[in-house]
Amino acid sequence: MTESNVTDIVTTAEHENPLANLPEELQKKILAASQQIQQSSSVTINKIRLDAKNYILPDSTETEKFSGIIVGIKHANIHYAGEYEEGVTNPPDCIALGDVPCNDLVPHESVVEKYCTTCAACPKFQWGSAARGKGKSCGEHTLLAVYIPSLGDELYLLEEKKANSKAVDGYLASINNKYGHPVAVLTEFAIGVKNKWEQSFSATGRTSAELVTKLVDRFEEANVMLEARVLDAYKRSQTAADSSTTVEATTTDEPVRKARSR
Repeated sequence: MTESNVTDIVTTAEHENPLANLPEELQKKILAASQQIQQSSSVTINKIRLDAKNYILPDSTETEKFSGIIVGIKHANIHYAGEYEEGVTNPPDCIALGDVPCNDLVPHESVVEKYCTTCAACPKFQWGSAARGKGKSCGEHTLLAVYIPSLGDELYLLEEKKANSKAVDGYLASINNKYGHPVAVLTEFAIGVKNKWEQSFSATGRTSAELVTKLVDRFEEANVMLEARVLDAYKRSQTAADSSTTVEATTTDEPVRKARSR
Protein backbone atom coordinates (compact mmCIF):
# COMPACT_ATOMS: atom_id res chain seq x y z
CA MET A 1 0.00 0.00 0.00
CA THR A 2 1.44 3.39 -0.98
CA GLU A 3 1.65 6.44 1.25
CA SER A 4 -1.07 8.16 -0.78
CA ASN A 5 -3.37 5.18 -0.21
CA VAL A 6 -2.82 5.39 3.52
CA THR A 7 -3.57 9.11 3.48
CA ASP A 8 -6.87 8.38 1.77
CA ILE A 9 -8.14 6.13 4.59
CA VAL A 10 -6.59 7.60 7.75
CA THR A 11 -7.17 11.00 9.32
CA THR A 12 -4.70 12.65 11.68
CA ALA A 13 -7.39 14.66 13.48
CA GLU A 14 -7.75 12.67 16.71
CA HIS A 15 -11.01 14.26 17.88
CA GLU A 16 -12.71 14.64 14.52
CA ASN A 17 -15.76 12.47 13.92
CA PRO A 18 -15.50 11.37 10.29
CA LEU A 19 -19.25 10.71 10.21
CA ALA A 20 -20.32 14.15 11.43
CA ASN A 21 -20.38 16.00 8.12
CA LEU A 22 -21.71 13.29 5.84
CA PRO A 23 -24.89 13.95 3.80
CA GLU A 24 -28.17 13.31 5.61
CA GLU A 25 -28.99 10.25 3.49
CA LEU A 26 -25.72 8.58 4.51
CA GLN A 27 -26.34 9.52 8.15
CA LYS A 28 -29.65 7.66 7.99
CA LYS A 29 -28.00 4.57 6.52
CA ILE A 30 -25.32 4.62 9.22
CA LEU A 31 -27.96 4.95 11.95
CA ALA A 32 -29.99 2.06 10.50
CA ALA A 33 -26.89 -0.15 10.33
CA SER A 34 -25.95 0.78 13.89
CA GLN A 35 -29.40 -0.15 15.16
CA GLN A 36 -29.29 -3.46 13.31
CA ILE A 37 -26.00 -4.35 14.96
CA GLN A 38 -27.32 -3.38 18.37
CA GLN A 39 -30.46 -5.43 17.89
CA SER A 40 -28.58 -8.70 18.12
CA SER A 41 -29.39 -10.60 21.30
CA SER A 42 -27.48 -13.21 23.24
CA VAL A 43 -30.73 -15.20 23.44
CA THR A 44 -31.90 -16.95 20.29
CA ILE A 45 -35.67 -16.77 19.89
CA ASN A 46 -37.33 -19.01 17.34
CA LYS A 47 -40.92 -17.92 16.83
CA ILE A 48 -44.08 -19.70 15.83
CA ARG A 49 -45.76 -17.15 13.58
CA LEU A 50 -49.30 -16.62 12.38
CA ASP A 51 -50.64 -15.53 9.03
CA ALA A 52 -54.27 -15.16 8.01
CA LYS A 53 -54.95 -18.90 7.97
CA ASN A 54 -52.02 -20.86 9.42
CA TYR A 55 -49.38 -21.26 12.04
CA ILE A 56 -45.95 -20.97 10.46
CA LEU A 57 -43.58 -23.24 12.36
CA PRO A 58 -39.83 -22.53 12.58
CA ASP A 59 -39.16 -25.19 9.92
CA SER A 60 -41.43 -23.18 7.55
CA THR A 61 -44.28 -25.70 7.80
CA GLU A 62 -47.68 -24.03 7.43
CA THR A 63 -50.47 -25.74 9.31
CA GLU A 64 -53.87 -25.02 10.84
CA LYS A 65 -52.95 -27.00 13.95
CA PHE A 66 -49.95 -28.45 15.73
CA SER A 67 -49.18 -30.18 19.02
CA GLY A 68 -46.65 -29.10 21.61
CA ILE A 69 -45.89 -28.94 25.31
CA ILE A 70 -46.01 -25.59 27.11
CA VAL A 71 -42.82 -25.21 29.15
CA GLY A 72 -42.96 -21.55 30.15
CA ILE A 73 -45.53 -18.75 30.50
CA LYS A 74 -45.15 -14.99 30.92
CA HIS A 75 -47.61 -12.13 30.75
CA ALA A 76 -46.60 -8.77 29.33
CA ASN A 77 -48.04 -5.35 28.62
CA ILE A 78 -46.27 -3.54 25.79
CA HIS A 79 -46.93 0.05 24.79
CA TYR A 80 -45.61 1.21 21.43
CA ALA A 81 -44.87 4.86 20.73
CA GLY A 82 -46.76 6.43 17.85
CA GLU A 83 -49.81 5.29 15.93
CA TYR A 84 -50.03 1.91 14.24
CA GLU A 85 -48.97 1.87 10.59
CA GLU A 86 -49.25 -1.18 8.34
CA GLY A 87 -45.81 -2.72 7.90
CA VAL A 88 -44.13 -0.37 10.38
CA THR A 89 -42.98 -1.52 13.83
CA ASN A 90 -42.52 1.31 16.29
CA PRO A 91 -40.30 0.51 19.28
CA PRO A 92 -41.95 0.05 22.70
CA ASP A 93 -41.54 2.92 25.14
CA CYS A 94 -43.02 1.15 28.17
CA ILE A 95 -43.19 -2.52 29.16
CA ALA A 96 -44.44 -4.67 32.02
CA LEU A 97 -43.54 -8.32 32.46
CA GLY A 98 -44.25 -11.02 34.99
CA ASP A 99 -46.02 -14.19 36.07
CA VAL A 100 -49.26 -12.49 37.18
CA PRO A 101 -52.18 -11.54 34.88
CA CYS A 102 -51.74 -8.44 32.74
CA ASN A 103 -54.11 -6.40 34.94
CA ASP A 104 -51.82 -6.96 37.93
CA LEU A 105 -48.52 -6.06 36.29
CA VAL A 106 -46.44 -2.96 37.00
CA PRO A 107 -43.96 -1.21 34.66
CA HIS A 108 -40.63 -2.99 34.49
CA GLU A 109 -37.81 -1.52 36.55
CA SER A 110 -35.80 -0.83 33.40
CA VAL A 111 -38.42 1.57 31.98
CA VAL A 112 -36.97 5.08 31.94
CA GLU A 113 -40.18 7.08 31.67
CA LYS A 114 -43.18 5.27 33.17
CA TYR A 115 -46.71 6.39 32.37
CA CYS A 116 -47.94 5.21 35.77
CA THR A 117 -46.83 3.18 38.78
CA THR A 118 -49.28 0.34 38.01
CA CYS A 119 -50.71 -0.95 34.75
CA ALA A 120 -54.26 -1.11 36.10
CA ALA A 121 -54.27 2.64 36.81
CA CYS A 122 -52.34 3.65 33.69
CA PRO A 123 -54.27 5.82 31.19
CA LYS A 124 -52.67 3.84 28.34
CA PHE A 125 -54.18 0.61 29.72
CA GLN A 126 -57.78 1.81 29.74
CA TRP A 127 -60.42 0.86 27.20
CA GLY A 128 -60.82 3.66 24.69
CA SER A 129 -57.22 4.83 25.01
CA ALA A 130 -56.20 3.46 21.59
CA ALA A 131 -55.69 6.02 18.84
CA ARG A 132 -58.36 4.23 16.81
CA GLY A 133 -61.38 2.32 18.00
CA LYS A 134 -62.36 1.44 21.55
CA GLY A 135 -59.38 -0.71 22.47
CA LYS A 136 -56.40 -0.13 24.74
CA SER A 137 -53.33 1.80 23.69
CA CYS A 138 -51.19 -0.72 25.61
CA GLY A 139 -51.21 -4.27 24.28
CA GLU A 140 -51.70 -7.33 26.49
CA HIS A 141 -49.65 -10.40 25.60
CA THR A 142 -49.42 -13.98 26.83
CA LEU A 143 -46.02 -15.45 25.93
CA LEU A 144 -45.59 -19.21 25.71
CA ALA A 145 -42.41 -21.27 25.44
CA VAL A 146 -43.44 -24.37 23.53
CA TYR A 147 -41.60 -27.65 23.00
CA ILE A 148 -42.66 -29.38 19.77
CA PRO A 149 -41.56 -33.05 19.85
CA SER A 150 -41.59 -33.37 16.05
CA LEU A 151 -39.12 -30.48 15.63
CA GLY A 152 -36.26 -31.64 17.81
CA ASP A 153 -35.04 -30.25 21.10
CA GLU A 154 -35.64 -26.50 20.74
CA LEU A 155 -38.07 -24.27 22.65
CA TYR A 156 -40.21 -21.97 20.52
CA LEU A 157 -42.01 -18.71 21.26
CA LEU A 158 -45.74 -18.42 20.64
CA GLU A 159 -47.09 -14.96 21.39
CA GLU A 160 -50.80 -14.56 22.02
CA LYS A 161 -52.16 -11.01 21.96
CA LYS A 162 -55.23 -9.59 23.69
CA ALA A 163 -57.69 -10.80 21.05
CA ASN A 164 -56.85 -14.40 21.92
CA SER A 165 -55.20 -14.19 25.35
CA LYS A 166 -58.52 -14.75 27.15
CA ALA A 167 -58.91 -18.14 25.49
CA VAL A 168 -55.35 -19.26 26.19
CA ASP A 169 -55.43 -17.93 29.76
CA GLY A 170 -58.64 -19.85 30.41
CA TYR A 171 -57.09 -23.02 29.06
CA LEU A 172 -53.94 -22.56 31.15
CA ALA A 173 -55.99 -21.97 34.29
CA SER A 174 -57.94 -25.18 33.78
CA ILE A 175 -54.79 -27.22 33.14
CA ASN A 176 -53.03 -25.68 36.14
CA ASN A 177 -55.98 -26.51 38.38
CA LYS A 178 -55.98 -30.13 37.22
CA TYR A 179 -52.26 -30.90 36.83
CA GLY A 180 -50.33 -28.02 38.41
CA HIS A 181 -48.53 -26.99 35.19
CA PRO A 182 -49.24 -27.34 31.44
CA VAL A 183 -45.95 -29.22 30.99
CA ALA A 184 -47.97 -32.25 32.13
CA VAL A 185 -49.99 -32.43 28.90
CA LEU A 186 -49.62 -32.38 25.15
CA THR A 187 -51.53 -29.33 23.91
CA GLU A 188 -53.13 -29.04 20.50
CA PHE A 189 -53.08 -25.49 19.11
CA ALA A 190 -55.67 -24.88 16.37
CA ILE A 191 -56.50 -21.87 14.18
CA GLY A 192 -60.10 -20.71 14.22
CA VAL A 193 -62.30 -21.09 11.18
CA LYS A 194 -62.98 -17.36 10.70
CA ASN A 195 -59.64 -15.78 11.60
CA LYS A 196 -56.33 -16.46 13.28
CA TRP A 197 -57.31 -14.83 16.57
CA GLU A 198 -60.02 -17.40 17.22
CA GLN A 199 -57.61 -20.13 18.25
CA SER A 200 -58.53 -23.13 20.36
CA PHE A 201 -56.41 -25.06 22.85
CA SER A 202 -57.02 -28.59 24.07
CA ALA A 203 -55.15 -31.26 25.99
CA THR A 204 -54.80 -34.35 23.80
CA GLY A 205 -52.59 -36.52 25.99
CA ARG A 206 -50.31 -36.65 29.01
CA THR A 207 -46.59 -36.08 28.90
CA SER A 208 -44.44 -39.06 29.91
CA ALA A 209 -42.70 -38.84 33.28
CA GLU A 210 -39.33 -39.01 31.54
CA LEU A 211 -40.09 -36.04 29.27
CA VAL A 212 -41.63 -34.03 32.12
CA THR A 213 -38.38 -34.43 34.08
CA LYS A 214 -36.39 -33.29 31.05
CA LEU A 215 -38.57 -30.24 30.43
CA VAL A 216 -38.78 -29.15 34.08
CA ASP A 217 -35.01 -28.76 33.94
CA ARG A 218 -35.58 -26.23 31.14
CA PHE A 219 -37.98 -23.95 33.02
CA GLU A 220 -35.26 -21.33 33.56
CA GLU A 221 -34.25 -21.48 29.90
CA ALA A 222 -37.89 -20.88 28.94
CA ASN A 223 -38.18 -17.91 31.30
CA VAL A 224 -35.01 -16.32 29.93
CA MET A 225 -36.30 -16.65 26.36
CA LEU A 226 -39.70 -15.18 27.17
CA GLU A 227 -38.23 -12.28 29.12
CA ALA A 228 -35.75 -11.58 26.33
CA ARG A 229 -38.61 -11.16 23.84
CA VAL A 230 -39.86 -8.14 25.80
CA LEU A 231 -36.72 -6.76 27.45
CA ASP A 232 -34.59 -6.88 24.30
CA ALA A 233 -37.25 -5.01 22.33
CA TYR A 234 -37.31 -2.25 24.94
CA LYS A 235 -33.52 -2.18 25.17
CA ARG A 236 -33.31 -1.72 21.40
CA SER A 237 -35.75 1.17 21.55
CA GLN A 238 -33.59 2.95 24.13
CA THR A 239 -30.43 2.30 22.15
CA ALA A 240 -32.10 3.61 19.02
CA ALA A 241 -33.22 6.75 20.83
CA ASP A 242 -29.71 7.35 22.15
CA SER A 243 -28.14 6.72 18.73
CA SER A 244 -30.62 9.02 17.00
CA THR A 245 -29.92 11.85 19.43
CA THR A 246 -26.18 11.32 19.15
CA VAL A 247 -26.21 11.45 15.34
CA GLU A 248 -28.35 14.58 15.40
CA ALA A 249 -25.96 16.27 17.81
CA THR A 250 -22.81 15.38 15.87
CA THR A 251 -24.23 16.67 12.59
CA THR A 252 -24.67 20.09 14.18
CA ASP A 253 -21.02 20.10 15.30
CA GLU A 254 -22.13 20.56 18.93
CA PRO A 255 -20.77 18.53 21.85
CA VAL A 256 -23.01 15.73 23.08
CA ARG A 257 -23.70 16.40 26.77
CA LYS A 258 -26.51 13.90 27.18
CA ALA A 259 -27.76 11.37 24.70
CA ARG A 260 -31.17 11.32 26.36
CA SER A 261 -32.62 13.06 29.39
CA ARG A 262 -33.30 10.67 32.15
